[in-house]
Amino acid sequence: MPADTQRVRVEEIDWSTLLPLSRLSAAFRMATHPNKLLTALMLVALLWLTGHALDLFSGAWAYQSEITHFAGFSRAEYDRWLTVMHDKDAESIGVFAAAARFKLDAFKRLMLAVSRLDFGTDAHSAIGAMRDIFVTLPTWALYSHKFFFLFYELIALAILGLFGGAIARMAALDATTGQRITVAEALRFAASRWAWFVLTPLMPLFLAFVLWVVPVVTGFALFNLPILDVLGGLLFFVPLLCGAGVAFLLIMLTTGGHLLYPAIAVEG
Repeated sequence: MPADTQRVRVEEIDWSTLLPLSRLSAAFRMATHPNKLLTALMLVALLWLTGHALDLFSGAWAYQSEITHFAGFSRAEYDRWLTVMHDKDAESIGVFAAAARFKLDAFKRLMLAVSRLDFGTDAHSAIGAMRDIFVTLPTWALYSHKFFFLFYELIALAILGLFGGAIARMAALDATTGQRITVAEALRFAASRWAWFVLTPLMPLFLAFVLWVVPVVTGFALFNLPILDVLGGLLFFVPLLCGAGVAFLLIMLTTGGHLLYPAIAVEG
């Protein structure tokens, strides 16, 4: 060994600095912290109670197998079936109760299909169950009970802004500083910025709505008045750009919307 060689003793290795990717392993630990789970449980319970409270005040407006018939029939056949059920004074239940029952049944079918590796497209496959959850149920809600679900979604957004913001704050502090705060502290933070937690997810939708309205209004004016239709033809690239802007905003909201709450939660 050369005389000028010095021995170096390594007492500890900071693996998180050496391998930054290893920090992802802490995500499960942070997600399963009791305070976050308790807040998430309160959030789900409030959403569930809100739906049943709306059912209680609005009355029973959905039939037992209404969503199943909506999925299996054409719109005209579904409307005729609703008329027949109404004339027969068939037994009905709350709208939220019908939606929750259908969704729980679809989720059960999804779990059973995944357990037997059935990824086909029929109703009892994983793809079919996911189609019922993410396509059939929202489409039925917008077609048959749009005002009920619009009102419910507004209330749910307000609840999610408070409790979802609290969960995001707890996760942000845990991930960046290792500090763990109580549920009450997290709720106080979310309450102080509640308006931003509620409005921020709506801003891309509002901008998309504006970009949609502008070409509709200008197109109605330009292409329905003499002489101005020539100007409308020359400016046709403007609605194309607006349409591209709407698509861009909706894609960004779909793929990156889950980052809006964390962006607010790391403030300060």
